Amino acid sequence: MNPRQFILCLGIVLCTLNSATAQCPRVNIPCRCAPSIYEPVAIICENAGSLQNVLNAIQEAKTVPIDSLTIVDTAVNSINANAFEGFTILRLVMNRNTMSSISSGAFNGPMLDTLVELDLTDNNLGQVPQLGLVELRSLRKLYLNRNRIPSLSKTAFSNYASKGKLLKLELAGNRLSNDAFSGSDVLRDLTSLEELSLETNSLTQIPSYALSGARDTLINLNLGLNQIGQVPVGALDFPKLTSLSLEFNGIDAILPQAFQGVPTLQYLYLTGNKFPTWSSGMFFYIKQLRTLGIGETPISVIPSDGLKYLPNLIRLEMSEAAVDTIQKGAFQSTPLIQAIVMNKNRLTEIRKDYFAGLNDLYSIDLQGNRLEVVENEGFANLRSLRHLDISYNLLTTLPNDAFTNSFLPAANDRRVIYSCANPWLCDSRFEFFRQLLRSNADIDIDKPNCASVCTSSINGCPPIGTPLRDIDNCPIADNPLPLSGSALSMVGWIILAVILTILLISICLMALIRYGMSHRRKKQKDQELEDQGYITGGGSIFQASVANGAGNNTLTPRQHYAPSIVEMDLPKAYNLESQPYNTNLY
Repeated sequence: MNPRQFILCLGIVLCTLNSATAQCPRVNIPCRCAPSIYEPVAIICENAGSLQNVLNAIQEAKTVPIDSLTIVDTAVNSINANAFEGFTILRLVMNRNTMSSISSGAFNGPMLDTLVELDLTDNNLGQVPQLGLVELRSLRKLYLNRNRIPSLSKTAFSNYASKGKLLKLELAGNRLSNDAFSGSDVLRDLTSLEELSLETNSLTQIPSYALSGARDTLINLNLGLNQIGQVPVGALDFPKLTSLSLEFNGIDAILPQAFQGVPTLQYLYLTGNKFPTWSSGMFFYIKQLRTLGIGETPISVIPSDGLKYLPNLIRLEMSEAAVDTIQKGAFQSTPLIQAIVMNKNRLTEIRKDYFAGLNDLYSIDLQGNRLEVVENEGFANLRSLRHLDISYNLLTTLPNDAFTNSFLPAANDRRVIYSCANPWLCDSRFEFFRQLLRSNADIDIDKPNCASVCTSSINGCPPIGTPLRDIDNCPIADNPLPLSGSALSMVGWIILAVILTILLISICLMALIRYGMSHRRKKQKDQELEDQGYITGGGSIFQASVANGAGNNTLTPRQHYAPSIVEMDLPKAYNLESQPYNTNLY
């Protein structure tokens, strides 16, 4: 939209508002006009003290049709007969007024035919009103939320003049139990009813019989925040139903056949139940489903075939579950999906295959997970992607191709990449993302009280707390970054292992060397002992021979000795008789 078109549209809106303001009559305190495009004459009265004070303050409004009259926080215990006579009101809201009764003829006058919507939420009504309201002939919407209605009689709406025209009925937050519907076909007379809310009551089962009167007309049924533990087969028999809420009950399993009676269902809300695992078969009979809410459950794995029966799914809401694993191909079964909401789960990584091929995907919410890693092309080639929330995770960097062919600029289309509350390391690897943000100033990255900033850097540049979009004039350093955290711990273990290995090898070598030296010394010693034995043996033989010859001339028998291997060069032995004399001595 160019500036000229914007100014033109703004002028049209202002003119419309001025026209609406001009139509609103003069009213007195405690009431005021609050016009809008859809309700040009809208009056709000707060803390007025009484209904009569309100009527006195808006007397001049009797001359014009009132699109909406809201009376809140005013003591109106009852609406008496002819209270609104002379007023033409289309929508009447009376909340938090301590109202307990409505008299016959309360809406006498034009309102009998003009009032189409009546909101009596947060009052003290003890039953569905049987006076006053029964006379309204054009009533389309009736809100009786958070009153004190314990039961619904079979004829609760039988006398209503508008029973064939009532389209919407809300009875949330009352005291309705199973007994309140026991044997009662209470909706039998509401032949045009399309929307029914029984939220926040005390039901433990689906009141199938009581709802059977609206079988062919009901399109929206809210049974959330009750105590329904099971969905029996046949309990849901509404062929035109498009929206069903069973949120925050105690349901842990639903058979596929339970949805066989709602073939046109498009919106299913199962958040806050107790499904332990994902059951793909549960959706077999509701292939037209467009929105599925199944958050706040113990489900930890989305299987690859989890959505195979939901080819028309557009929105998946799975907030605050326990998902830590998404199997390959899980989302590819839903090629038309536009929004995936998985905030506050337990995911630690984004793989390339998670969102691959989802050409219509517009929004991804991953806030508050445990993301540490985004794989290459983790969010790439998503031509329709305009909204991504990765805030409140554990990301320190992103790959250069994380957003290739995604977040392409488009006229009049807002782009969002919420990235605050992550421990970003602003180094050369992360510079591509910062440059992307600088080049596309229209991309929103911050939330209220949550700014996207650098939480660490190399050598203190940029300083901690620097917004990601700021230009910091830091030199781009491609040197290896210092190791920290788990990487540093791993290096320490590796060094310790190397040292222990070297020490063990050294000990083994020393032991081998010592053993070799000991063995060598032992061999030398054994050789020396052997040599000494031979020498000693030969000398003994010689000494014995000399001794025998000197003491006795008689030759003894020859003794046999082992021949010595030692050749001894000794002089020839002589006895005293044969020894030659040395004449020179004499």
